[in-house]
Amino acid sequence: MTSHDGSAVADLDRLARLHAAGQQPQAIALATELTRRIPHHALPWKVLGSIFQGAGRLPEAQQCLESALKIAPDDAEVNNTLGVVYLSQGRLDVAQAHFTKAVTLQPKMASAFGNLGITLHAQGDFRGAEACFRDALALVPNSPQNLANLGAILQAQRRHAEARACFEHALARAPQMAGIHCNLGLMCIEMRLWDQAEAAFRKAIELQPQLHQAHEGLGRLLAEKKQWAAAEASCRRALAIAPRDPSSLAQLGLVLSESGRLTEAAACLREAIQLKPDDAYIRSNYLFCLTQDEDVSWDELFEAHRAFGAHYEAPDRVHPEAHTNNRDPDRKLRVGFVSGDLRSHAVAYFIHPVWAAIDREQIEILIYHTCGEQDFVTARLREHCHTWRQVEAMTDDELAEQIRSDGIDVLFDLSGHTAYNRLQAFCRKPAPVQVTWLGYPNTTGLLSMDYMLCDRFNSPHGLFERYYTEKFARIPTSGAFVQNLDAPPVGELPMLARGHVTFGSFNRISKLGDKVVATWARVMHGVPGSRMLIGNVSDEQVRRSVVERFGSHGIAADRLDLRPAVPLNDYLRLHHEVDMILDTWPYTGGTTTNHALWMGVPVLTIQGPSRAHCQAASGMGKMGLPEWIATDPDDFVARALRMVSDPGALAELRSGMRARWQSEPLRQPSMVARGLEAAARQMWQRWCQGLPAEHLDITLPLP
Repeated sequence: MTSHDGSAVADLDRLARLHAAGQQPQAIALATELTRRIPHHALPWKVLGSIFQGAGRLPEAQQCLESALKIAPDDAEVNNTLGVVYLSQGRLDVAQAHFTKAVTLQPKMASAFGNLGITLHAQGDFRGAEACFRDALALVPNSPQNLANLGAILQAQRRHAEARACFEHALARAPQMAGIHCNLGLMCIEMRLWDQAEAAFRKAIELQPQLHQAHEGLGRLLAEKKQWAAAEASCRRALAIAPRDPSSLAQLGLVLSESGRLTEAAACLREAIQLKPDDAYIRSNYLFCLTQDEDVSWDELFEAHRAFGAHYEAPDRVHPEAHTNNRDPDRKLRVGFVSGDLRSHAVAYFIHPVWAAIDREQIEILIYHTCGEQDFVTARLREHCHTWRQVEAMTDDELAEQIRSDGIDVLFDLSGHTAYNRLQAFCRKPAPVQVTWLGYPNTTGLLSMDYMLCDRFNSPHGLFERYYTEKFARIPTSGAFVQNLDAPPVGELPMLARGHVTFGSFNRISKLGDKVVATWARVMHGVPGSRMLIGNVSDEQVRRSVVERFGSHGIAADRLDLRPAVPLNDYLRLHHEVDMILDTWPYTGGTTTNHALWMGVPVLTIQGPSRAHCQAASGMGKMGLPEWIATDPDDFVARALRMVSDPGALAELRSGMRARWQSEPLRQPSMVARGLEAAARQMWQRWCQGLPAEHLDITLPLP
């Protein structure tokens, strides 16, 4: 503005005062009039845009602020407010550009630094977001909101103690801010401080009953405690407040899945994906849910996994670079492993004995641990690697660049679609050869994943290759397992003393589909007086559901023995009460099968057309017990009745099971290690020759 009449200048001054005083109706009326009288002055457009943004009228706010920006492109406040509008619309790149310009124009604008931090956090740039929040706090020390935001970004980086300190610091200054109590609750879940987490969520709800995030957080906590009915109720309260919140829908889906209500769970997760299509966590949980569902066809399951790959491997998302690795086919290989389960977790018990047996002259092991949680198991695993990197705070781009700069030749994914997976980093093809193994018994769905490491027991030739994007690299045996050193001794066959047969299952309840229950009921009807011991039933609603489902097949409640989840050795000791394990399908027992065999209890299973459907069959096959592998439910029932009809044979098998395990070559970690070394070498040599991935069969002499 070069000049205005006195009236316009006075009106602009009055507009500024009305806006500062929060007198919005008067400010809107005056600003609207001024946009007609002096359309080339930025202030009226700026005021209207600010008011509309605060009222959630985003299209109107955007239009006004864009008009202001044309007049005053170097106005930091306009850039900041317009950035908020775009952030609210999910247009993160545009929002980032405006916030960046705002802090460049006005380096002391704390709100712009905070908004830029929120945007970078949403984009997964944790380090950039942290720097912004610290800049904002340097300008306005002790700001509760920026302390809370800094805590959230530290939490995302698994820096638990620092994050908790930020939240507590913020609450000391603003104890009535419900959102910060909610954040503290989420932090306490990560730290496994259950009581503190519950107190934080309930305080948040007390302060702000309509805060749906607090109800969702409470639902998550209750799910961690396996209180499924209460968890479901909290999630539904969250959704009553925010019916289309994808996070609450996803959490409800997880709760329903763990309760065995897979169809309902899948519906929730599908809706969450529609609302938040770029959330890989929700997509992976959806795939894990489908993998357990007996009513999902193999074609449908494969297509769902391919949709994941197609989404994250789209050309506009990833731009793989050519690899510069030295193509010497016989040199020592740098082999990387990416996992979030290198702690007290089933995957660690499979991988530890293999790493310990790897030939260090052939392979250099580099680890990328994607979870900040570490324990005594982590310490043992670290002893067997050349390099250990904690990468939970890295973005997918940063992780891929780290792997590339480390010169990894063969990169293993040990997670698949389970917690802490970093499949999006694999989409960027940071290593010449990429392999999935152990953590997930289905395809990743990624074309960038070259191979799946397996064996003829868990991946029989020709049975289900068409349902995997990966080529199969079959080694003689692909699964070692280190048992708990202080596991209880093998007990006597309980049916000899009790006079009745006790079947058992310790698989997660979500694996107990209706067809499984119906088949188990047929077995129990065929063995009068038999009982069924089922573990992992800690919730009363789940208990009632299990009793009702068996009751619908004529099995009375007094023939069921439903036990809650218990610590490891107590769970192992439960095998003393079981004569035979009845397996689930299509997701059969993996870790539970290994535990049962170590405790002397055989597992009756069905082999089917997926790796998930072959896990237990693999364990029984490697133990030289193919007679425990059925072909279908009718065969399953017939074999169960035949096995329990010979108590002497069962007792003999039980007493000799550990010795069988210890003497069986296919159960030895050294065999898995030799197979892994040979497979990695063949995969590498094919890449050196410019050949694509292909199905491989690795043969080794048995000891």
